[in-house]
Amino acid sequence: MDRPWLASYDQPVSRTLDVPSVPITHLLSSAVAEQPQGTAIHFFGRAITYGELGSLVDRFANALHRLGVQRGERVAIALPNVPQYVIAHWAIMRLGALVVPTNPLYTERELGHQLHDSGAETVVILDLLLPRLERIRQHLPIKHVIVASIDDFLPPLPR
Repeated sequence: MDRPWLASYDQPVSRTLDVPSVPITHLLSSAVAEQPQGTAIHFFGRAITYGELGSLVDRFANALHRLGVQRGERVAIALPNVPQYVIAHWAIMRLGALVVPTNPLYTERELGHQLHDSGAETVVILDLLLPRLERIRQHLPIKHVIVASIDDFLPPLPR
């Protein structure tokens, strides 16, 4: 078998995939239109629907636009696997800007090198990582820093 991983697929999972010839941002827009109440993200017991995700992406894309982020500019994302990463990634693509994903475990030297090398002028970063960026920021062309917190999307504590 030239695709041995197919044997591990559950029965309803398709073995083939038709990739449409549309901009990638159209895929999210289609999911929002076709299944707005469908779950897009699960995060520590909290479900975010496609409708919510689409709204959050639109709001963040508008905020980036108001900051002056333009098509072709680079925007770095220094976030772990949290909903804000997904939101930022789609919003940056929606603007036609370029996503610069960074590893949230990078040291100051590694982060500084990637940000300098990429030319990113805007950074979306986790609040816990902000001190790391602040210690190297004076050596970088960073104009805007947007801070996210894991707490923003955690569900309330069970009672």
